[in-house]
Amino acid sequence: NMLTALPSSFLDRLLSATLMEDAEIRLFVLQILISFIDRHGNKHKFQTISTISDISILKLKVDKCSRQDTVFMKKHSQQLYRHMYFTCKEDNNGHTHYEAVYSLLALISIELANEEVVVDLIRLVLAIQELAQVNEDNLPLYSRCALYALGAAYLNLISQLTTVPAFCQ
Repeated sequence: NMLTALPSSFLDRLLSATLMEDAEIRLFVLQILISFIDRHGNKHKFQTISTISDISILKLKVDKCSRQDTVFMKKHSQQLYRHMYFTCKEDNNGHTHYEAVYSLLALISIELANEEVVVDLIRLVLAIQELAQVNEDNLPLYSRCALYALGAAYLNLISQLTTVPAFCQ
């Protein structure tokens, strides 16, 4: 479970590295988080940002979120989301950073999500979209487009994962 895999002291140090200016370190941290969260071998299915018309073709391996993982998310989710958001604000991100954030969003949705987590992830993605739209940080055009693509792909994915009829339309 995530509580034992990522104790608070380790997670705090790991996430603090996402705030560094070095793009390679930020990417490495995202890859570490992806590796910890992906317990069913789904990460390779989300390595590129794309919309999928029918996610059943991915043959995702999914288990119900354990009680310990729910506790982990209650304790650490806001910190994790904040660092993902700040990672998206960096102007020296490459496509691999955005793909890693997309992969992390997808894997959290599959491995650690309950209804509350899904709502928070959608809010995070909408905030990331607003980041690109408002552009207070003067992100390069490529970064802004990548953030829009990330948001569109994630919202497409989550609409199929949640099977809420109004959201799927």
